[in-house]
Amino acid sequence: MQTASVDFSVVPPVGDTTPPLLQLSDITADATSPAGADVFVRTQALDNSDPSPRVTCAAGSVNLTNYGDAIQGVFPIGSTAVACSATDDSGNSAQAGFVVTVRGAREQLGNLRAATTVIAHAGIVQSLGTKLDLAAEPSLPAPAGCSALTAFANEVGGLSGTLVAVDLASSLVASATRIQAVLSCAR
Repeated sequence: MQTASVDFSVVPPVGDTTPPLLQLSDITADATSPAGADVFVRTQALDNSDPSPRVTCAAGSVNLTNYGDAIQGVFPIGSTAVACSATDDSGNSAQAGFVVTVRGAREQLGNLRAATTVIAHAGIVQSLGTKLDLAAEPSLPAPAGCSALTAFANEVGGLSGTLVAVDLASSLVASATRIQAVLSCAR
């Protein structure tokens, strides 16, 4: 009886076996209503063979629209984790995530107060700060905060172009108006 031996090796299948690389970053946005903020986020994935891997994302109870290279949805005030998956034409996939943080009225009021500190006149900064402190006071009913923000916007508007630069005044008033929307202030 004769025997023969054969040497062989297994060659892996030819083709792409490298998953896409998701490039995602945490996002922070200001709420524009009591519901939160409508956030649009670019979701990018790079791949060695597929120029545009499919990216899909989910974020708990947030109803997301997936555009392939972006997502959009109304995120609530606070932090929401977003989980994404990218799949290339060869079926390779990768997962990654990011966090969308939506600042509520209280955080925005703090940022607005900080923005007023660039005004050169200390008396104006103090007057505006007093109004913002009143708007941020949690023990007061919402209408008091709304009235304080209206007084803030009126004072800034009256100083626009004189003691407050026009661009700064416009930005401060826009921020106060956005915070009023978050607080559901009647206009």
